[in-house]
Amino acid sequence: MNKGRRCFLAAAIVSISLFNLLCSGKKPQDPGRYYSPDKEFSIVFPDGWQVKVEDSFGGSFTEAVSPWESDEDIFSEYIGIDIEEMPQKTGLSDLFDSMVEEQAGEFDYFAEIERGDIRINGEEAKFLIFDIAMAEGKNRVISYTMVRGRKSCLISCVAEDLKYDEYKNMFERSAATFRFE
Repeated sequence: MNKGRRCFLAAAIVSISLFNLLCSGKKPQDPGRYYSPDKEFSIVFPDGWQVKVEDSFGGSFTEAVSPWESDEDIFSEYIGIDIEEMPQKTGLSDLFDSMVEEQAGEFDYFAEIERGDIRINGEEAKFLIFDIAMAEGKNRVISYTMVRGRKSCLISCVAEDLKYDEYKNMFERSAATFRFE
């Protein structure tokens, strides 16, 4: 086959593939990006982290867990994403306040460190950094709250308090890649 025919054939294949993709209504998937099984959201988790998905009340819970660092490691850092359908549309500030109250009530020890507003992939969000005590010890959490329509999203990034600074940038980079699909 001569060079002109090969170029024409390659261009035709690319054109047909592109046409099929555009007509199918499906977004192309980015390499390295995790897409939830129900296609509600996507995110880029840190390399090598194991992803687990569970059904939760009114939605799903997705968790990416860090690999064990050593035999002495008793806690794996993780990023959890909880998406739920709300019974009625709720504003971001009201949802955030109720989530802070709920989180504070879940633990024997809860200490708020910082809170604020942020944008994640163009979406309005609020963040909260706080310490909690669990059976494994003291942990530091940065959580992000978002709303889209009647869907709430809570992204929780958790590390041992003494290792939090090692993971902070990784947590922030990963959370910044979150998007509703």
